[in-house]
Formats: sequence, structure tokens, C-alpha cells
Amino acid sequence: MINTGGGGPLPARVYASRLPRDRPALGPDGGPATRWTDPRVAAAYAECDDQIERDVLWPLLADAVRPEQARRVPGRPDGTVLDLGCGLGGLAQYLADRHWLRVYAFDVSPAMHRIGARRFRDAWVVRTLPDSRGRIPLRRAQCTAAIAHRLLLHLEHPCLIVGLLTEARRVLRRGARLAVVERDTRGCVRDATLNADRSAAPPRSDGAAYIEYYRLRDGSALPTTAWWYSPTAIVDCMATAGFRIEEIRVLPCPDRPLLYRAAAI
Repeated sequence: MINTGGGGPLPARVYASRLPRDRPALGPDGGPATRWTDPRVAAAYAECDDQIERDVLWPLLADAVRPEQARRVPGRPDGTVLDLGCGLGGLAQYLADRHWLRVYAFDVSPAMHRIGARRFRDAWVVRTLPDSRGRIPLRRAQCTAAIAHRLLLHLEHPCLIVGLLTEARRVLRRGARLAVVERDTRGCVRDATLNADRSAAPPRSDGAAYIEYYRLRDGSALPTTAWWYSPTAIVDCMATAGFRIEEIRVLPCPDRPLLYRAAAI
């Protein structure tokens, strides 16, 4: 439920997480359209139409994080990957099942883990939540690579991005790869996720809120509050967190997101 600060609950029509056919994007207070920890939001997100990402994006991410030299030791993975904001865990299972990688699937939503665990299962996928201090519950230098797939846009301030990436740097080995996928905000004047004009174009200033839509299989859309970050802002956050940018390129998806590849320094 969105909190207006007025002391009472909102009318049912602004409960975006109840997911009516025409979902309000923002509450009257400008608060988030959805809460990722809400089980109803997780249930809706489970119906995302992500076939293009599976076919195009996931293989590219796998190439970015798997070790150059495969060990193929019986019973041991080639590498250990941290999947930041794993959601249901489909990408995590893909990496474990097809690329011989142990994946620590990290997400703040117990509901996402609960629903995803019923759909995606692999012995090398280890699901984890933040610990009592909000940190990633892994040891220093435990992972050989990390992925953040469409996650940073849901963090409402650059300091949160830096904090999360700093935690990722802590659990990564020196020289380990970080692969980040975010939408290309350069000169964008409409929501490219659904390829349709919206009532208000996404703001261009860093840190401004806008609505990101996720297409669902039934043809409707799940609106989520996101924050606008330019590639320059993302690069600055990654550098502050201890990463060296190696490559930025446009990916061959309909909304043409950017892939940032970096190394832990």
C-alpha cells in the first residue's frame, strides 16, 4: 500500500499492486507504483513476457561473466556469479544450467524468491536476501563475476547505487567482471519498453522519477517507479564503487539497452 502520510489508507483504486487492467502509475503522493516486496507484485512480475531477453540478452550476459578458461572439474563450477536483483531467478538458472556456474541469486523480495523457487530450480543456484544490516551475506572475494540486470533504475538515489555496487565489489575478487544492463536514456522521449507513447515523457535529469513498464504475457503492463540515470551517472557510480569500465555497448533488443562491462580494481 502506498503511504500518503495522511494517517489513513488510500482508496482501492490507487492500490497499483492489485493490478487492475488499467493500473495507475503513481499514487497521489507521487510514491512508487509498486513495491517489489508485495506478493501481488511478484505474482504479476512472474507473468512478464521476457522471451526476447532469454533469446538475445541472456547469452550476451553469460559471455560477459563466465571465465575465459573453463575448468570443467567434476562436481565443481567454473565460476561463482552474484546475480544482483535476481527477481524470480530465471537468468540465475540459465547460467547454472547451461554455463557451469554457481550463482548467488540476491534479491530484497521474499515473495520473488518464493515464487521463483517453485519455477526455477538448480543445485548451483543459492537464493539469498540482505542480512540484518542490509548487506550481501557473502564473504569477501567469494565471487568471480557479478550481474545487475535492469536493477539500478529502481534505486532512487545514486548513493544507493554506489552502496550496492560497493557491496558487490567487496564479494568480488580483484579483476572480476561486473556486467550491468540498463536502458539507454540518451535522448529518449518516450517509454521504449512498450514502444508506445505515454502521457508524460521520461525526465532527462539524473535522479528524476518516471514510470517503467514491464510487458506481461496477457498484453497488459506492470508499471513500476524508476529513476532516470544517464550513462555518465552510472559510470561515475561504478567508478566510485571500485570498478574500471572496459566497454559500453548497445544490445540488439527492441528497446536497445546498454551493456556496461567493468572490472573490479
